Amino acid sequence: MSYRISIILDNPSYAVGYILVPELLVVLLFLPIHLKTKPPKKTFNFIKAKADNSEADSQHRLGMIYFKGKKGVLEVFDEAAQWIQRAAKQGHTKAQDQLGLMYMTGSGVEKNLSEAYAWALLCAQAKQTNLKNLLSRKLSAEQKISGQNRAKELSANLPKKSFLN
Repeated sequence: MSYRISIILDNPSYAVGYILVPELLVVLLFLPIHLKTKPPKKTFNFIKAKADNSEADSQHRLGMIYFKGKKGVLEVFDEAAQWIQRAAKQGHTKAQDQLGLMYMTGSGVEKNLSEAYAWALLCAQAKQTNLKNLLSRKLSAEQKISGQNRAKELSANLPKKSFLN
């Protein structure tokens, strides 16, 4: 006579063991067990769905996925710029910094140092000054003034609470 023992995990916090005997099913145990489970990785579709719902952090993440070509997605700078700009306009400082870099290098957007400086100034308000310092050495006085004016314009349209991440 052969016996088969199986453990069924319908609910990951409980294990139910069975012994299968011909024409007889006996429940052996019903014990809570503690499994070390990691939260599910945020898949591309999960991040995209949250980004579509205007969540700034997910928009920034999605933009970076397109920018770096991760999670099985090819590098698409134009798409990256669109998502990063959406997050930046909601006050997401990492997105603002990335968008400034994109304007500085012309990645996914038309190269525009004044626009890059404007986004850098917004980041500087949130204590992220690396981009501002880098750009201030490269810009003419006219470009700086243009960038400052644009930063005031952008700042007026940002939500009162910025994401400081």
